Amino acid sequence: MHLILDKINENTELIVKTVNENKSIIDLKPSIDEWSIIEIVDHLFKIDTNILHNVLLNKSTENVADSNEAFGFDKMYHILVNKRINKFESPNQFTPLLTNFEYDVHINEFSKRRSEIVTFVVNNPNILDNSTFQHPRLGFLTRKDWLNFLYCHSVRHFYQMNEILELINSKG
Repeated sequence: MHLILDKINENTELIVKTVNENKSIIDLKPSIDEWSIIEIVDHLFKIDTNILHNVLLNKSTENVADSNEAFGFDKMYHILVNKRINKFESPNQFTPLLTNFEYDVHINEFSKRRSEIVTFVVNNPNILDNSTFQHPRLGFLTRKDWLNFLYCHSVRHFYQMNEILELINSKG
């Protein structure tokens, strides 16, 4: 359990560092149809909030898997990170809708939400049971699978942030 939580913490630090080091350009978009870095952070915050409220804090035990990790980290990483070429449209509720770019507020809220998730799991280790919750594309995932998803999904977007930075910096 602690391995995935450590990975989530490391990823959070990388994202916060990237945003803080690039504040002057985090609202720039590579194209009109692509997200800026701050929009990616908003998207991750919305996903994380959903995972916290609808998966980790959900008391439902209606659907269960044979183990507490039905999907698995390696498969999740392969689908979300190794196969990043496959793009999916985000469901509307997770699409960034930033109208006021308060970078410090957004990155602090993102970091705070991540901390809430990690603290909750550390303080409630039994929460990582066999209960499953529906993912719109991946099917039923256990809570541990959802933590793997949270990490792998954010790694996918961290690579996207770096690609945006490279593109913006190459244009000077």
